[in-house]
Amino acid sequence: MWVTAMGAFLLFAAAAVFVAVQWHQIPNELRLGILGGLTGAFLLAGRRLRPLLPATGAVIYHLGAFLIPVNVAAVALHLEVPWQQFLLLEGASATAAWFGLNQIEHSKVLGWASVASVVVTAAGIAAVAGWPAALLLAIAALAAEARGRHRAAATWAAVAGLAPGLALTEHALPLGTDVLTSL
Repeated sequence: MWVTAMGAFLLFAAAAVFVAVQWHQIPNELRLGILGGLTGAFLLAGRRLRPLLPATGAVIYHLGAFLIPVNVAAVALHLEVPWQQFLLLEGASATAAWFGLNQIEHSKVLGWASVASVVVTAAGIAAVAGWPAALLLAIAALAAEARGRHRAAATWAAVAGLAPGLALTEHALPLGTDVLTSL
């Protein structure tokens, strides 16, 4: 079994090196297919390995979960989506994916990742719709508190409270982007 596993690993390593060396010559559609295939393979392999090798299965499952926003970013960058819509796409896809995957395989990491991604989603909505992100997070915090999700509510309320300070800090720094102010 060890010899078979080592052979499979070496074949995978050889394919990974080939793809890495030839990556710039691979068409964009095939790149996305490879990335999507790896994401799905990691999610499925993680689920399958969980009963046999719990720690390994969990790591592989989380790797697949955290590749989902990478897939979304690859598509958005290829389509040259403006940063406001990019932020919304990344936040919304991460929130939906990580929340759903956390329901399948309960994980504190995915739970907190989905809480953090709501902040990105609120920033994306603020960037696209022009609503204050702090207000959106405060509303999300109230909704979470009403559902008994006290830690998520406290996190979102804290970020909402700190948001105006972050916008003021941006004016003190010579960045010149005014992104935080617009959010």
